[in-house]
Amino acid sequence: MLTLAALLGAPSGAAGQEIPDSAIVTAIAQGLQTVWALAEAPDGRLFVTEHGGLVRTIVEGELAHEPWPELAVHEVLRDEAGLMGVAIDRDFALNGFVYLCYSIETAPRTVVNRVVRMRDSSGVGVEETVLLDSVPGGSYHDGYALAFGPDGLVYVSTGDAYDRSTPQDLSSAGGKILRIDRDGMSPSDNPFPDSPVPALGLRNPEGFGWDPESGLMFATDHGPRTTARTASTRSTGLRAVETTVGLWSPRSTKFRSTGHRFSCTMCRRPG
Repeated sequence: MLTLAALLGAPSGAAGQEIPDSAIVTAIAQGLQTVWALAEAPDGRLFVTEHGGLVRTIVEGELAHEPWPELAVHEVLRDEAGLMGVAIDRDFALNGFVYLCYSIETAPRTVVNRVVRMRDSSGVGVEETVLLDSVPGGSYHDGYALAFGPDGLVYVSTGDAYDRSTPQDLSSAGGKILRIDRDGMSPSDNPFPDSPVPALGLRNPEGFGWDPESGLMFATDHGPRTTARTASTRSTGLRAVETTVGLWSPRSTKFRSTGHRFSCTMCRRPG
């Protein structure tokens, strides 16, 4: 079942405030299996990824009977690897592009992740184009949120795939947030030449977004056991940024800033 929840009286103040108990929950689709992500197209359709490899669409409140496409992904029950993020192109009405992240097994016990672009043709996904391939993957710590940024470029979060050496290794795409164009190329204003990396030092980032007023980017990085780290980054105009880290625990239902710097570095070229 896919549900939408609207919080009532949600606080808009600083970190540390309680999450309200009151909410309205509405079921908008049933019969789905292990929903991972969803994105809304300009025509009102909801694109929903099922972890096992199906991309489903919800049209005018009804779940389409046939999958948009079915992808051959690597999935193991209770693991993170599988079909994950989905994003809709800003010019979807013109090009019909939909972007997806998923895992494949290239050899026994060897899992990698990839980002692909597909085109909507009469309600069916066609023309799969691989934009990023051989991103470190595994049973856990795959990351893989996917979204268009305010600059019109594609952002992808990747996990460290349980290899602690990858987040600070610029030769690896693991443990990063990647920034590419519609064709999978690295923009010329990325901080590192010919690299898709503008942010590194992450563990398992499964979500991110931007403050529409300040342009501040927030990324949620899954922490061990019961805590999750939230890093916010603000450009200083140089190759470093201010970074604020907070911890959230289900025991307290509160977010609190730790006041400490985080190993995540978000940077861009000067000028």
